[in-house]
Amino acid sequence: MAQLTPVQLLLPTQIDGLVGSASGSESVLAFGVISDIAGACALIVYLLTGALSDRTTSRYGRRRPWMLAGTVLFAIALALLGLQLTL
Repeated sequence: MAQLTPVQLLLPTQIDGLVGSASGSESVLAFGVISDIAGACALIVYLLTGALSDRTTSRYGRRRPWMLAGTVLFAIALALLGLQLTL
């Protein structure tokens, strides 16, 4: 969960910059929609990766290859997050 801290702290600021802080309800609605989409995507990905990791047979175990791949992908995504200009 700690790796998501930069996203959770900076997302409201980015939304205010795009939507405008004149109307607080629009910013809250936009943040809610983005959070809902992220939660739905996470639910699907968690179910798929859980099912796939249960069926994985590797000399390193069932979970370690998935943890390594997830760590590498998250590190790349976090680095690319610094390059983005819009939501």
